[in-house]
Amino acid sequence: MSDLQWPRVVASKRAYTNAWFSIREDTLAAAPGEPRTYSVFESRDIALVLPMARGRVYLVDQYRHPVGGRRWEFPSGNVEEQDPDPAGAARRELREETGLLAEALTPIGALEVLPSTSTQTCWVFLATDLVQGAPSLDADEEGLRSQWFTRVEFERMISGREVTDSRTIAAYGQLLIHEKASRASCDQTTDSGSSFWPVGPIWISVPISGHTPQS
Repeated sequence: MSDLQWPRVVASKRAYTNAWFSIREDTLAAAPGEPRTYSVFESRDIALVLPMARGRVYLVDQYRHPVGGRRWEFPSGNVEEQDPDPAGAARRELREETGLLAEALTPIGALEVLPSTSTQTCWVFLATDLVQGAPSLDADEEGLRSQWFTRVEFERMISGREVTDSRTIAAYGQLLIHEKASRASCDQTTDSGSSFWPVGPIWISVPISGHTPQS
């Protein structure tokens, strides 16, 4: 067992707060050396949704001011106070940004966005059995575009740096792990000789007005 101990917080203060996040400054007592100040970025957790149908993924493209350009991403947004839980936030964000309603929403993982400086967690959900509705965009989301891509196209976009959002790429990695675990579960059931019904997502065709799936 390691003798290493966590640094002790001897003082803490709120250095900055706005409507979206706050910065907390903790003074840590850690031997050897003098106490040091550690800045912690605090904000609401995020719900990210990975919509899939017929083996395609659905992305949104919107302007991101800090990087000065548009970015393709999976739909996501803050878990707000009115949301019952991250799954509720995921359904709401998916509906607002894309108009898609998910009959099936499966939690497939969680991401610590930047644990070196932030307390924020990103909850990842797979959305299937989709029904198209009308989006309801916020004022700061005007100009948001959305489109279906095949998984081959999406992976090429990652390789070609057309998709660079770290949460989107990490969420896709969690999807691959989820699919591998589902296949392994099916294989074990088959090997046991028991009858079973295949589990996992069933891809459906979702007509998207104005957005034709890529062939």
